[in-house]
Amino acid sequence: MTTIERSDIAAEAPDEAPAVHLGRLEGRTASEWWPIKPTTAWLKSQGRRRLAVVDAGGYLKGLLCLKRSGTGYCSDAGVLGRPRGQAEERVGESPSWT
Repeated sequence: MTTIERSDIAAEAPDEAPAVHLGRLEGRTASEWWPIKPTTAWLKSQGRRRLAVVDAGGYLKGLLCLKRSGTGYCSDAGVLGRPRGQAEERVGESPSWT
């Protein structure tokens, strides 16, 4: 299992490179039982916006994504409500789970 951010993918990475080899988990996951307030504070202190939420076995349970403004959390409706070109550009640049 891995999480991938833009900076993980080198320009010379081949298109057929398996995703599992490109990312990492350290600092990118949160336990499903972590309280939201300190988890959000940690994200902000690290200058990060996203964490994969996992259970004790390491299985993905969900995603925690702060809005770019830092004033709340991303939602499916919010992402879908973006202007079409803006949403496509962001999706092409970086998966929402990173």
